[in-house]
Amino acid sequence: MRALKSQLQPHFLFNTINNLYALARMKSEKTAPVALQLANLLRFVLYEARKPHIPIEMEVKILRDYIALEQLRFDDERLQLETIIELDDPQQPVAPLLLLPLVENAFKHGVGELRYNAWVQVFVRLKDGHLRMEVANSVISRPEPNPEGIGIANVQRQLELLYPGRSRLRLYNGEVQTPETGEHYRAILEIDFK
Repeated sequence: MRALKSQLQPHFLFNTINNLYALARMKSEKTAPVALQLANLLRFVLYEARKPHIPIEMEVKILRDYIALEQLRFDDERLQLETIIELDDPQQPVAPLLLLPLVENAFKHGVGELRYNAWVQVFVRLKDGHLRMEVANSVISRPEPNPEGIGIANVQRQLELLYPGRSRLRLYNGEVQTPETGEHYRAILEIDFK
């Protein structure tokens, strides 16, 4: 497990620093707030992510912080974002940085490559010890064959190690198309904590 976390943390930080660099090059007024968000995320990675488990509300806070960080790169016309989070037990222990790669993936391999009509949906629901997280995002008309990369692979491995037989991760890469959303990528994570 230590090896998986050591791979995930640099991957996540690398992507975030690249975002900050892009804003700095544009001399954006958003650079200072992004640097502060990055400091908060670094604090989490350095101190909280080393723990075997954290309350799910802490993991959700990092999701919200990461989404806020990403939103700074987009204007309201370029990105539509919908986030719904429902936790009936905010103290439910969960492995740190387990949920974040799904959201990171939506921005890195999805909307980050689109110039318009970009959207991301993040739904997290914990009810009666059952977690369901669904992340969907718009993609370029023909998505990459395997846009997941190291982050999703690490999530799959962590699920196998920490929640064997009690978890499932399903990925849909452009296979789902609706009139409302068009072609999109969808990741669905489920964990039974009981």
